[in-house]
Amino acid sequence: MACRLSYVEGFALADSGVVAAHAWCAHPDGTVEDPTWGDAGRAYLGIAFTPDYLAEFEARRGAVTVLFDQHRDDMRLLREGLPENAFADSGIPHHHTPTLDVG
Repeated sequence: MACRLSYVEGFALADSGVVAAHAWCAHPDGTVEDPTWGDAGRAYLGIAFTPDYLAEFEARRGAVTVLFDQHRDDMRLLREGLPENAFADSGIPHHHTPTLDVG
């Protein structure tokens, strides 16, 4: 069975405690593959993109960095948001469970 990884951009928390804008790969279950850091980060938060959207984006802009450097893309992401075809399925959705105020 072939392994299908998604390209993800967002923020990662390094072991040093530094939070950095970062990109990595993720398995369908959300497991991180991070070939750029010698030691994987402690926590990752990001958006997984589909290959089709990345190809469209790269053809239009000449680069794959979607979330960062928006000034190079006329702030399009901030003005228009991301299209539905941009989001890849990756990980398990986190649902907020409200806590009870036991005052």
